Amino acid sequence: MGRTRSMDVVSPEANNVDGTSDAEESASACEGDEGTSPDLLSRLTWDKDLNIYQRMVLAQSQARKINKDSEAKINSKKSGVEFSYKYVTHDDIASEARRILTQNGVLFFPSVDDLKQDGNRTALKVKGVFVNADCPDEKLENIVYGYANDDQDKGPGKAYSYAIKYMLAKTLLLNTSDDIEADNVEHKPATPADRAQKTEEEVKAWRREIFMQIKNTTSYEQLKQIKTDNLPMLNSKIVPEETRKAIVEKIDGRLDELKEVLLQDEAANGS
Repeated sequence: MGRTRSMDVVSPEANNVDGTSDAEESASACEGDEGTSPDLLSRLTWDKDLNIYQRMVLAQSQARKINKDSEAKINSKKSGVEFSYKYVTHDDIASEARRILTQNGVLFFPSVDDLKQDGNRTALKVKGVFVNADCPDEKLENIVYGYANDDQDKGPGKAYSYAIKYMLAKTLLLNTSDDIEADNVEHKPATPADRAQKTEEEVKAWRREIFMQIKNTTSYEQLKQIKTDNLPMLNSKIVPEETRKAIVEKIDGRLDELKEVLLQDEAANGS
């Protein structure tokens, strides 16, 4: 489903200019309670001396079994048979993960690294970072891919929830189902017409952008570079011939104008 990439806990032994080691400096930064209210400290029940690995071990050992209280009904279009199964929801997983992470002083930060859309299917690459609350330099990273099929606009949200659910479940070794979510939407691949429409929209957006660059550029050398940078697109088969000609003519015309201004400036400076 995904893979985990760990970052080493900071524990170097090299000395700094002032004679202290990086490990001592890091420990000092992590141990300081200055600025933290006594009331908050009284509510922190975890051992502040534990590193991120030890905290994750405790979190895994404290996980409780999660009951499969949600039910999904599936109607197989191939066989015509309807069946149902029980599964664990994203909220079930998030609730248990929050309990065991917070009581061990571990923060969790998920983010989307990449998103791809193919017809009604959304594919996300999601990164999750588990951070030692007492020493934020100590962290573990996990990468998981989430997929969802949806005929409306809920695909990204479903894929994001799917990825986070399985990231937390597998990282924390939570007892959960490996079944799919309660979702019976078939994947509809993008058709040639869909891809053609997307390509046409991308070309139009590129055309607007390059015309804006031509209009706003006042440097001859800068406009030459813009033309060079856009040569791959100008020579691409996806760009209609009339569009290519119009852009090349616009760039060359503007280059002539800027070159004339450049020559005039040089002549004025020379005199």
